[in-house]
Amino acid sequence: MKAEADIDFITGENQLIFHGWPYSAPQVGEPGWSLYAAAVFNDHNPWHPVMPDVTRYIAGISYLLRQGEPANQVAILLPTDDAWASFTPSHVTVTGAMQRLITPQLMSAILSSGYNVDFIDAEAINSVGLGTHQIVVIPATDRIPVDTLRKLHAFAEAGGRIIAVGHAPTMDSEGKSSPELTELTKAIAVVPDTGRLAKALDNSGNPDLKLTETDDTTKDAIGFIRRRLPNADIYFVANTSNHAIQAKAAFGTAYKSGEQWNLDTDTPTTASASPESIILQLAPYESRVFIFSASPAHDTAPAPGPGSQIADLSDNWKVTFPTINKSETEQTLADWTADPATLHYSGEAVYSRDFNLTTAPKTPVFLQVDGGQAIPGNPSSPAEHPALGANGLPDPRVTRPGPGMHAWFDPPIHEAALVTINGKPAGALWHPPYRLDVSRLLKPGQNHIEIRVYNTALNAWSAQPPHDYKPLIAKYGDRFQMQDLDKVKPVPSGILGTIHLVQQEGK
Repeated sequence: MKAEADIDFITGENQLIFHGWPYSAPQVGEPGWSLYAAAVFNDHNPWHPVMPDVTRYIAGISYLLRQGEPANQVAILLPTDDAWASFTPSHVTVTGAMQRLITPQLMSAILSSGYNVDFIDAEAINSVGLGTHQIVVIPATDRIPVDTLRKLHAFAEAGGRIIAVGHAPTMDSEGKSSPELTELTKAIAVVPDTGRLAKALDNSGNPDLKLTETDDTTKDAIGFIRRRLPNADIYFVANTSNHAIQAKAAFGTAYKSGEQWNLDTDTPTTASASPESIILQLAPYESRVFIFSASPAHDTAPAPGPGSQIADLSDNWKVTFPTINKSETEQTLADWTADPATLHYSGEAVYSRDFNLTTAPKTPVFLQVDGGQAIPGNPSSPAEHPALGANGLPDPRVTRPGPGMHAWFDPPIHEAALVTINGKPAGALWHPPYRLDVSRLLKPGQNHIEIRVYNTALNAWSAQPPHDYKPLIAKYGDRFQMQDLDKVKPVPSGILGTIHLVQQEGK
């Protein structure tokens, strides 16, 4: 869910609304009635106690990305006149045509070069202009209104850059050429193909986010969006892949002071001595906010350095399953489905134990659950397996090998957890990295920790007999066909990684 929300954010959305909380009569039992479009967000889902933390993250990013104005540097001219000219019987949608005209290779060349994009068409250019965009990219396009070319020519004379891929337009919207059209297209720089587009963009300006000391796979995995305020720049940066990444990042901001925000902790850290050289380290599907301004808005802590383990908490847990009155001590953390008694258990399990600390920590201490791995089958390069972004056009950052959005990562916690230490809440663990700052909760001597783990309703559902839908079909008609019933089987549940307390040194 976080992976899909982050994709929505980097493609320009800044208000996500959950919908569809269907009524389910008490006598229906669990998992209750559900709406196909919003089945996971109601209180019949066992991990719903973690939902406040999920919505807090989404609301926080939504709020930040509504501040100021968008600052995308590149505008892609949608070749709507070519789309209309290509209509044939049964192929009469502009959106459908754009999936062919705006290629994944074009998108990848722009995004991997460190630029973010907006889409614009001739009508918008003619009526409102090009705003603050500095570069216009024209995909292989034959037709363009002459009025639009005049606007683009004025944009180029004012310092803007226009780059056409393949060739410049040769006809107006009616399919005719003219001396004026030929003259106006002289302001357009032409590159022969998308392979040369990246170099042309490099020569056109300073990108918003330039990554170095990394490979092309990592470049394609990083998505970002920028907002410009009168006195600051906001960047939201997300790793859209299932593997950890590290790169050197140069942010295209004029400000020299920066903060790095982790919205799970609300604690900003100094970003770097220079926004032109920040080491970016992100776990699978992790995201980060960077805010650059003339001076920091908060008292910031130094960026964290290497950590050292002060306690291994991976063994000797008491595990209680409240709804079935079952408790056991696990010397080694185990999958719930390995025990026939909990094979079909859906709900909460409480992991608890004590541990001792000789002294109170003087530097930040984190509870860290390690483990998890990429699931085979995810494309190694998203650009080679394009899918549609939130705008309906190809976006190489959206990896969808199967139906719908899916995070191709097997986590160390299935599926989410709430942590308390010495009776006080420490936070939620629901996405990589599975890590919480627990410094303020620890004390010298004996400490008590509880981790309440929640899985999905699938395990309980798998124990139910198949439903007979014939009476419903007879009364209402065959309106909806159930899908993927063959996949209703128990899935791994519980804590399957290793648990540590890590003391973090500043650097």
